[in-house]
Amino acid sequence: MTAEPTGLIVLVPGLGRTKIESLEKQLIAAYPNHRVKTFQHGIKPLSTRRGLDAVVDRLANSIRAWAGDNDGRREETASVILVGHSIGGIIARAAFLEAAGFGSEAPDDEPNGWATKTVRIVLLGSPNSGYHVENFPRSWRWAVPIVSGFAAFTIESVASGAYWLADLRLRWLHGIRVLGTTEAPKGSGPRPLIVQAYGDDDELVTRDDIDDSEYMPGTVRTRISSTDHGGLVDLTDASTKDQRWSELRHVIFGTFHGADTFTPPVETPVHFLLHGIRASAYDGWIGGVAAALRSQSTDAGSPPPKVVSLNYRFFSAIEFALPFTRRRNVHQFLDTYMAAVLTHSPDQFTFMGHSNGTYMMATVMKHVRAVRFRRILLAGTVLPPGFDWAKLRGRRQIGAYDANGVWADGEVHNDCARFDVPVGILATAIAGLGFRDIGAAGLRGFEGSHALDVTSHPTVFPQGHGGALQDHDGYPSRMPEIARFLSTGTVCTDPHEQRSRGFGIASRVTQILAPLVVLGILVGLGFAFAGLVVSIGVWGAIAAFAVPLVLIYVGLRTV
Repeated sequence: MTAEPTGLIVLVPGLGRTKIESLEKQLIAAYPNHRVKTFQHGIKPLSTRRGLDAVVDRLANSIRAWAGDNDGRREETASVILVGHSIGGIIARAAFLEAAGFGSEAPDDEPNGWATKTVRIVLLGSPNSGYHVENFPRSWRWAVPIVSGFAAFTIESVASGAYWLADLRLRWLHGIRVLGTTEAPKGSGPRPLIVQAYGDDDELVTRDDIDDSEYMPGTVRTRISSTDHGGLVDLTDASTKDQRWSELRHVIFGTFHGADTFTPPVETPVHFLLHGIRASAYDGWIGGVAAALRSQSTDAGSPPPKVVSLNYRFFSAIEFALPFTRRRNVHQFLDTYMAAVLTHSPDQFTFMGHSNGTYMMATVMKHVRAVRFRRILLAGTVLPPGFDWAKLRGRRQIGAYDANGVWADGEVHNDCARFDVPVGILATAIAGLGFRDIGAAGLRGFEGSHALDVTSHPTVFPQGHGGALQDHDGYPSRMPEIARFLSTGTVCTDPHEQRSRGFGIASRVTQILAPLVVLGILVGLGFAFAGLVVSIGVWGAIAAFAVPLVLIYVGLRTV
């Protein structure tokens, strides 16, 4: 005899000791027609990101078992409600997306049965954009900059701007927006109601931290009165229990109005224009391309596009050479992308980057699978010739979905210049020192199988690093050509210059000699310092070295 279908409520606690068991007991007593399960994830602040991914998979599999998807008892579960507190809400969101076909790896996995029965996801003090480090407990706050250099720990992975959290946030926005529409994966089921609750005395997660809900359908925000972060699931205090339970019960089972009142994404094109390490050297091209994009849209009778240009500060050659400073502005670009996704559809996003701007874009796309562009144009790129564009295409990061949810691959085009010294010498030397995220694709082009995923000209532009961004005699105006590619995918006419064989050889020799030169300099400095120690003492040697090294550093900061 088949059992009467029942509801399944899954509670996912936060970090450390919480009072969520008091909520579990209250739900069991008040709703005997529901099975209540608490998922003990065991995550700690210093768990690794790999452990975090494993917990997400374990939660999805646990719900699958509890819902009867594994043993033919699927019909015994009428509905599923997920309730996540703090980081538990982040884990619950990730598990639901995996089960609903919006996973972090394969783009459209077949949805699990329990995801199609999920009618509500309750997020209690769980931020959309991640935790702000300055709001962490003091013992965690000082630990973040210390431990983050050794591994990707949980405390860092769920912080605002972290790659793991940014990927989840983007997939969450996309998934909730398309569920229940023709763009959703086949068999994914209806969109659940999303209830985001925050405590009015919460010191860790505030109302501003859940503002993404303003841009998602089927989402409501509500306040739990007189409670801090831990108190959101605490029903042990007799003085607050009745009021707290009344509000929590409404959050989990109550009726909400206005869930579909939201700000939908705008479908107008968004063009990201990102300059290189010299904020002032070629910044004129950004204004020129922006003007050409607006002019072309006016001529076509289309709404003006949105142009996004991130103006990070002057970036010296030595700062670019050092990996920890080279990556400093990457998260700023990611934040800019996230802000655009809230208000506009990423199916209309294109990217044009020069020099370090191409590195920032590629680094973000490598680490955050949900970042995507319809078209990408590279000029003077400092990416390695073997950059894996095929991987990005396989993860559907280059292209767009049409109105019916059908994916179409997009375009990547690479423009090179004849005598690009920053690429051919500086980037090549950095690559020669063993840094695989930098290279001379802006001079040599992309090589091997990776070249199949990128279009390029058989010839190159004249002059140096900014050659592909400047007008030249006998050439069509560059700004309209760049704008035309971003708008329509039309590649410009071939430039007239042949690649310089001599400069190409010099570039390859630089890559070979770079480690030998650095080693020779270090050995020479070591002998010189030892000689000074013998002749003028340790402190005299330090002083003799410090002054010229400081002067060299200051000089390199302006090179």
